[in-house]
Amino acid sequence: MADVSAKEPTRRVALASGSILIGAEAFDLLEQGRLPKGDPLAMAEVAGVMAAKQTPSLIPLCHPISLSRASVHCVPRPERHAVEVYCLAEINERTGVEMEALTGLQVALLTIWDLVKPVNPALELTGTR
Repeated sequence: MADVSAKEPTRRVALASGSILIGAEAFDLLEQGRLPKGDPLAMAEVAGVMAAKQTPSLIPLCHPISLSRASVHCVPRPERHAVEVYCLAEINERTGVEMEALTGLQVALLTIWDLVKPVNPALELTGTR
């Protein structure tokens, strides 16, 4: 674990983003609210926040921190039959929150995958940054 004891606490913000390509049929069902396992966007937002909060228990040597804010926002992109996902993590601390934002993002994307796969198992995650 990195020694951050000499650092002063500062406001730290990280925004991670990525997309999942779900295909035309699944996208149509998503827009109509008719996917068989429920609303993947609402579930992704909850799952992503929960995951961001659990990052230190998932990634070895990641500092245990109490996030000030974690939020996930999903944006349907009809032209690509995709959903863009954004995960924001924020804290006033001695260490950054990049891993929390990235963890929240990936779990949100995987949650969408899980709820869409009954309609289209050939999904693709792309553009994680």
